[in-house]
Amino acid sequence: MIQPLGVFSMVYPLYVYVLYVLLSFQAILIYIILFRCFKGDIYDVGDIKTAHTSYISGAKRKPIIFCGDLNVAAKPIDIKNPSANLHNPGYTIQEREAFQKMLDIGFVDSFRHLYPDKVEYSWWSYRAKARERNVGWRIDYFLVSDFAKDRIIDAKIHTDVMGSDHCPISLDIEV
Repeated sequence: MIQPLGVFSMVYPLYVYVLYVLLSFQAILIYIILFRCFKGDIYDVGDIKTAHTSYISGAKRKPIIFCGDLNVAAKPIDIKNPSANLHNPGYTIQEREAFQKMLDIGFVDSFRHLYPDKVEYSWWSYRAKARERNVGWRIDYFLVSDFAKDRIIDAKIHTDVMGSDHCPISLDIEV
């Protein structure tokens, strides 16, 4: 697909790698196994908070696109049965609070920013025909530096793409 000049389109693949976009954004792609596997707070232990702070401060203000399988359904709208999953990995209070810390330090959930009420999932269990019944979770994200949120053109979840328990997500953003 040819993109108009000035638009960068990313589709999150289902494997782990880090990609640095040498235009006007820095992209960090990540796969987090489970937030609760970490002792302490992943956002204070790692360099994410430090990197974000250094890129958004100063004259250059280089925004960050942080994306990947974060293995957390951030809000009740992001999971089919929120009350039944309150204590399950991926939807615990601690995991949702950790995700909220990413938003608190200056990231925006690009999909939820554009579609605050849209129910769409990016992952389904292989059990009990969950995908056929759309019993899923939205656990794959593109988080964008808050001051760049107005440059988001679209954020999509490609539910029609089969072949995995996840489906691809994409972000179109003005660079």
